[in-house]
Amino acid sequence: MSLPNQGVPCDSILIGAKHTGHELAAATARDAMELHGAHALDGDYPLQRLFRDAQHTYAPAGTGEFQRIHLAHTALGTPTTNWSQQMTATPTPAARGQPTAA
Repeated sequence: MSLPNQGVPCDSILIGAKHTGHELAAATARDAMELHGAHALDGDYPLQRLFRDAQHTYAPAGTGEFQRIHLAHTALGTPTTNWSQQMTATPTPAARGQPTAA
């Protein structure tokens, strides 16, 4: 059973995992591009696509900044809103096993 389904606040864990995953993917792709040099820019070379795909794991519109701010609040012990807990507090009809109207 997942942490949200158990009613455990887990926003910091989820945000940390997403942020770390993106940072590692982007850094690894950049390193690989530098290592392979001009070959990495070739459209037929798989690395070129991996580099492009890694850039799309970072959501636009300030989401990365929100993630860093939330993680800083967690590290400092400042209370923040736990959306994962709020979402499970009032389950949707689909979460209750009731189909939605078509």
